[in-house]
Amino acid sequence: MSIDTWRKLLRDGFRRFIDIGHKFGGKIAHYTCGSICSMILDFIECGLDILNPLQPEVLNRGYQKVNAEIEAIFRAYKELAWYSR
Repeated sequence: MSIDTWRKLLRDGFRRFIDIGHKFGGKIAHYTCGSICSMILDFIECGLDILNPLQPEVLNRGYQKVNAEIEAIFRAYKELAWYSR
């Protein structure tokens, strides 16, 4: 799914889901599949607290490159915790 499609169809609902969890005092975690590097900043803007972002086998790019990209994002934006197995 493209970032534009995600923004048009899903972002507002995703933000409302996170807001509900925060109203109850929760930290919101989200697991993703596929290439979501372009969506991480939107996840932060929506208020997401914890992200499990890695599924490099579907990217045809390799774990090391994807891991480096995501680590750079997480170093720059301390608002989001990264969970990975």
